[in-house]
Amino acid sequence: MVVALIAMPFGLDEWPLKIMGMGIDAMMAVAKWVASFPGALIAVPAFPFAALLLIISGGLWLIIWRRPWRLLGLAAIGAGTALTSIHAKPDILVDREAKVVAIRDRDGKLQAPKSRRGFYTVAQWLKADGDGRKPKEASTGSGWQCDSYSCLATVKGKLISFIAKPDAIHEDCERAAVLVMPMDLRQPCPAPRLVLDRGVLWEKGSSFITLAGNSLILQTATARRGVRPWSPLRQRREIIGPETGNNNDGDAKGGDEVAN
Repeated sequence: MVVALIAMPFGLDEWPLKIMGMGIDAMMAVAKWVASFPGALIAVPAFPFAALLLIISGGLWLIIWRRPWRLLGLAAIGAGTALTSIHAKPDILVDREAKVVAIRDRDGKLQAPKSRRGFYTVAQWLKADGDGRKPKEASTGSGWQCDSYSCLATVKGKLISFIAKPDAIHEDCERAAVLVMPMDLRQPCPAPRLVLDRGVLWEKGSSFITLAGNSLILQTATARRGVRPWSPLRQRREIIGPETGNNNDGDAKGGDEVAN
């Protein structure tokens, strides 16, 4: 590279750059060859932040100090490694534009309605889940009952409705526990304990729901990210909400929202 920069003013940089390109091509060929080995790529679930913090802190403690007690860093690394597999996974995942919704089946795998929409989002969810399946394999509609108006699924005894057309809103407002829709809700909706319509998702971003007993715990991308200069807090406009006329998003508790 240095030779190419020196030769560039004289118009002699072609051959140094070609030689450098040959080296890069050889390196890429070796990388592809190694990646083709069986077991070269293993999907693992995303680490919880606490686990990552422990591993980093333990590593820093181990390399900074020189006394025997530096070995305590190994304990922190071990604790962080153990925590990587001890964390609750959400039961329902919702895209920020309500293009796709995924539920967790009895085997712990994510299942989305049969559709080509949201393949990129499903791919990211599968990676975070440590699931090696392709988006198409997770979007077969397993666990869902769909028609042209909406898709229904039952998760831990709770009916989940993913509405595609406004004609299904009235009926599903009478029976669903969780309602997801890519349009604004503009009518009373008594049954759902949690409604994620276009306005809510625009404000809160992608959402993850955990069913814990009789509670619905909502985690959102906005709550996890926080308010930053490049991502200011979004405020949705007031519209008719379920039952009370306000948004039915539960009572905020820390970074999560719980609907009892």
